[in-house]
Amino acid sequence: MKHQQVVVDYWTMFKTMFTYLVLVAGAWLMFRLFHAVFWFPKILQGKHEEIARKIEYHTKRLQETMEKNQGMEDGDGTGKEAVTNESAEREEREEISGQETKKEK
Repeated sequence: MKHQQVVVDYWTMFKTMFTYLVLVAGAWLMFRLFHAVFWFPKILQGKHEEIARKIEYHTKRLQETMEKNQGMEDGDGTGKEAVTNESAEREEREEISGQETKKEK
């Protein structure tokens, strides 16, 4: 057999390594863009609906509280009705908080 000598070409090795690094970075970037274009809007839509539901609930509670306070100030007896509705409001709050914990899981 003839004697063979192995020559390491560092320049070609560096170019190949750099090419693969660029390829991996491009694939990672494409994956991130794909995620941003297709999945991220769905996540934002879900969060938007959840926030809108919370705002609606808190707006309703604020209006009820303002009506209750105004009724107590006027002395027309609506304050007593608001106190009797407190247990129903508590149950509603517990129901909503239960729904939020289920969504978090």
